[in-house]
Amino acid sequence: GVAAGIKEMDSSLAEMQAGYAGIGQGISGMQTAVSSQKMALTQLQSLRAYFAQMPSNTGSDQSTSEEAPSTADWSLADMLPPQVKSKMPESALQQLSEIKSLDELDSKITALQGAIAALEGKIASSEQSRAQMETAMASMTAARSEMETLSNEMQTLTDAIPSAFETAKQDYLAALDAKS
Repeated sequence: GVAAGIKEMDSSLAEMQAGYAGIGQGISGMQTAVSSQKMALTQLQSLRAYFAQMPSNTGSDQSTSEEAPSTADWSLADMLPPQVKSKMPESALQQLSEIKSLDELDSKITALQGAIAALEGKIASSEQSRAQMETAMASMTAARSEMETLSNEMQTLTDAIPSAFETAKQDYLAALDAKS
């Protein structure tokens, strides 16, 4: 009966607590990812500002130096100063090597902003789910406590019944003896 119900609630609470902890770890991981993506976004935006200030190598305003190499086929990674390249992760340099124009860089920036927004939405949703789970666990803990109290009261009543019957029997017999 009630004891079995309490045992099932304990099992359910343990499962919910494990799920709660798992959601917390997921949120932490997503927050770390957002932080990394925001750092990457800041770097891309800085690169964008840097490259926007560079003179274009297309059109009639080409370099007058005959020794200057053409940058028409260079990627943004190729144009980075060595001190900047040395601070960037290889994966970022690989992605920048695929970008040949400011429009492509703007597209990467927009995509990264979208990814950050999506992750932040998932974090908010996960935090809401976690809060709801916490409320449910508190309700289950309260219900478990009530069931334990009920079980204790029922046991007290069960223990008291034989004594109460014995007392009633003795009182009845005493009353019969008093009448005779």
